[in-house]
Amino acid sequence: MNAVSLTLPFPPSTNNLFVNVKGKGRVKSARYSAWCTEAGWEARRQRAGRVEGPYALYITACRPDARKRDLGNLEKPISDALKTAGIIEDDHLCQRLTMNWGTAGKTVFVQVVSTREAA
Repeated sequence: MNAVSLTLPFPPSTNNLFVNVKGKGRVKSARYSAWCTEAGWEARRQRAGRVEGPYALYITACRPDARKRDLGNLEKPISDALKTAGIIEDDHLCQRLTMNWGTAGKTVFVQVVSTREAA
């Protein structure tokens, strides 16, 4: 498939993905685990396809509220969700990343486009 487009719930910030647990080290936070489950169900519900090989990732995040947020902190959970859902092989294959803020809402529009050149 050359491109996949889907809408995901607004992810937690990278700052809130993991917590330190004595004797276990860093583990997924409860909030991140819940978001991963919800994002996975959304990808399945939308019947998102799969992009093989190198890809470009375009993310438009809609601010869910008026708090100050760092746009860059949203990429990691989104890329991890795309890998877990089988939409991409691995996030190290991302060749281009474009992110921007959209209008108010609580979702993130994601587009994955193959950058593999035709043989």
